[in-house]
Amino acid sequence: MEYKNNFISFEGIDGSGKSTIVSLLVERMEEKGVKIYKTRDPIRDKNPWYELYDLFEHSQRVDKFSEALLLLSSRVDNVNRFIKPELNKGSIIIADRFSDSWFAYQSLRLEKFFGSSKKSLDYLIDLHNSLIEEGVLINPDKTFLFKINPEIAFERIKRKSKISKYEKLNFLKKVLEQYEIISDRFNERIDLIDTEGKSIEEVYETVFSKIN
Repeated sequence: MEYKNNFISFEGIDGSGKSTIVSLLVERMEEKGVKIYKTRDPIRDKNPWYELYDLFEHSQRVDKFSEALLLLSSRVDNVNRFIKPELNKGSIIIADRFSDSWFAYQSLRLEKFFGSSKKSLDYLIDLHNSLIEEGVLINPDKTFLFKINPEIAFERIKRKSKISKYEKLNFLKKVLEQYEIISDRFNERIDLIDTEGKSIEEVYETVFSKIN
């Protein structure tokens, strides 16, 4: 199957190999002369969002609901200042995480506020969709979601020098469950890639074979 749309996002729990595959894909596509705009969610390299990176990844100083809205604000800013202009230039957008990460991770962070992760997930999706309808946000045309055993992902994470507040085994198991719910809900957009027993290189080749 060939994907000819211009906005592709990559999703998965921490340690899924997602960022490595994105880097390999961008390098190979650029070598072929494809105009690529690589981004991530939340933005890490643009003012003022890079100043909030530590807050998003490590701090508990901000109320969880407020943080979820800050993450949404980052995405809105990214879409309107960078992604839409690049699409208008004919660039292919490659996003390392986008709205599905927000749904999966923040629905768990907000489950006590709403009473359940299902209610918080529904709320976040409804909020996102309302902004889509108003033209404030856009959806990726295609999303690759990497499914990985959280135990394997956590072993990779432990090699890092600094671990984020999200990178805890039990939490990642719950995130994977949320991703599976999201995948079923948006099955026309999301391509679930099972990485069981496959190397990063094999997973990458699977993805590349699906993209023209």
